[in-house]
Amino acid sequence: TVERGQELELERARNKEKEEIRQQIKKEADRTQEERLSRIVSEADEAARKLEELKVAQELKRQLTLTERHLSVGDRKMRTEMQQKQGALHRFTLKQKIDRDDVRAEYIKDSKERMRRRAVQSNIDAAMAQTKQAEESEKLLHATFRTQAMPKTKRGL
Repeated sequence: TVERGQELELERARNKEKEEIRQQIKKEADRTQEERLSRIVSEADEAARKLEELKVAQELKRQLTLTERHLSVGDRKMRTEMQQKQGALHRFTLKQKIDRDDVRAEYIKDSKERMRRRAVQSNIDAAMAQTKQAEESEKLLHATFRTQAMPKTKRGL
């Protein structure tokens, strides 16, 4: 039975050694598992952070695209308005030039008409003066003939 006791003691020592090895393997497995879990969690956090950064970058890009579109539309609208204003200004200046030319032509036409009327009036006045002078000459001539036709005694000479 001493042998049996020694065998039991030896068996217990081996069991204890096996138990320590098992505990050590379990601790190592737990540590490995904890490292894996920690690495997976950190990788998940990193992936979530990258995903969030990607979302933010995409939103920024979307906002920039919208802003560029709004600016492009605004630029086109402004350019169109400027072209319309330039066209209106061009039409206005062209109309002013045409109006000035019309006024100038009207003035020239009126001046010619006034000159023609003055010339006609001058000719009429000259003709009337000539007619009046002729009439006066004729009256004078008739008066002279009358005077000469009168007897000398009546004439008062």
